[in-house]
Amino acid sequence: MKLQAQFKDYLGALSAARSKDKRSVYIDSSDAKERQVVASYMIPAAVWKSSYRLIFGEKGQPTLEGWAIVDNTTGEDWTKVQLSLVSGRPISFVSQLYAPKYVNRPGAELADDAAARPVVHEGTFNNVDGQPIVDQKVAGAGGGYGGSAAKSRMAPAAPAASPVPRSLNGRDAADLISLAPGVAADENALFRSVGASTIVASASAGELGELFEYRIAQPVTIRKDESAMLPFLQQAIDSRKLLIYSDHSSQHPTNAAELTNSTGKTLDGGPITVYDGGAYGGEALMETLKAGDKRLISYAVDLGTRITEAFNTKSAVVREIHANRGMMTVKSSVEETRTYTIRNVDRKDKTLILEHPLRQGYTLLNQKPSEKTAGAYRFEIALAADKSQEFAVNEERVFDNVYQVTSVTPDFLGAYIQSRTLSDAGRRQLQRIAEEKSQIAENDRALDDNRNQIRDLTSDEDRIRQNINSLNNVSSQQQLVQSYAKQLDAHEQQLAALRDSQAELNKKRAALQSELNKSIDALTF
Repeated sequence: MKLQAQFKDYLGALSAARSKDKRSVYIDSSDAKERQVVASYMIPAAVWKSSYRLIFGEKGQPTLEGWAIVDNTTGEDWTKVQLSLVSGRPISFVSQLYAPKYVNRPGAELADDAAARPVVHEGTFNNVDGQPIVDQKVAGAGGGYGGSAAKSRMAPAAPAASPVPRSLNGRDAADLISLAPGVAADENALFRSVGASTIVASASAGELGELFEYRIAQPVTIRKDESAMLPFLQQAIDSRKLLIYSDHSSQHPTNAAELTNSTGKTLDGGPITVYDGGAYGGEALMETLKAGDKRLISYAVDLGTRITEAFNTKSAVVREIHANRGMMTVKSSVEETRTYTIRNVDRKDKTLILEHPLRQGYTLLNQKPSEKTAGAYRFEIALAADKSQEFAVNEERVFDNVYQVTSVTPDFLGAYIQSRTLSDAGRRQLQRIAEEKSQIAENDRALDDNRNQIRDLTSDEDRIRQNINSLNNVSSQQQLVQSYAKQLDAHEQQLAALRDSQAELNKKRAALQSELNKSIDALTF
């Protein structure tokens, strides 16, 4: 019986270990008193998603309406639960706490004594040098002011959630809207049929530590494997319509809106459907927007405005020249101009936000941006109706070129000696070095000429000696042999003079090089 009980316990433990969804919980009491025990647990759940509608009227502030899309994937119905929606991105992770954890010990053994192997020694080579030879926006959205990508939990390309007015199906707008998985309301058709939305957002909002919470006022019922769209926001928001040009591969800017979060709440990131004057305007994506912050959203292409670009670069201009211990640093600048030609073909004035790429090492010269992001300058330009205009952005890039004075030519130095940015002291020092380099170059040319003459005379002597050797055994050619001998003697005298001259030139070059090295070492300005 004891063995049977142990075997039963073992099977139960084995079954529990194989199950990833079930765990056994045992509660022990230290006495016999009655007490009430409450057990709670946490399970993973899908994060909620936000969807918005931005409605521009004829005048006044636009209205921003928001819905929370909640998915019940827990496997059981939620019946009249109190629901809170928290906006934020806390750090969370999964750690294996249930499974036993062992520390693996490394194996260690003494090395076996291997049998000795025969050795074959390689042959040697004489005079071998053994030294080795050792010889560089949110896709499709109008780019947020913060400049980061949309958060990963956002549903991609989801249509904006659609409200249900009081007159639809006889249900109140504040009631819960349940949708089966994969079913979405046709928002555009709904808006055309009923006009402006009449939802009533029934959610209270407030800070929750470093997060932000929307607490749904009424109890919520969501059946398992279904989703709910809960209105949590309906409020006027500070906004203005404009154009934004950020995609330089297109000639058209986009219709955009500048949203300033004047709601006092944190707006969770999500898709936005824009309506303008009672008509569908387009869709955009928005990052999470804290209270008081602002974003640009793009929702349509403006075919009534065309933009072309032209690029021009001026020659580099030397700004400064410095030298120290044989190294010369030349600071130069290059001016580049990008000219935007903007044509507004519509008969109404517009405001354009032009995004000009921000490049590392470049400085603006003639324009002052209204804003600056991590990757672009933003210029605000007023466009007159049915007019064209040019907007030029001049930038300057300053860079340094470093040269080793010993390796540059006199002509190279001469180009910088003429520069007006060079100081008088620097000009004198460079002029002296250039002259010394010219003297060395002239001496080297003389040496080359001397070597060429020696080579030619030596070659000619070899030819004469071959002729003499071939004619020595011919008695009738003795007079010619004597003539060759005189030529050979003359060549030898010339070679002796050339070798003396070569020695003098080498000596002179060493002296000139020594003077040049001193001048380069003393170079500083």
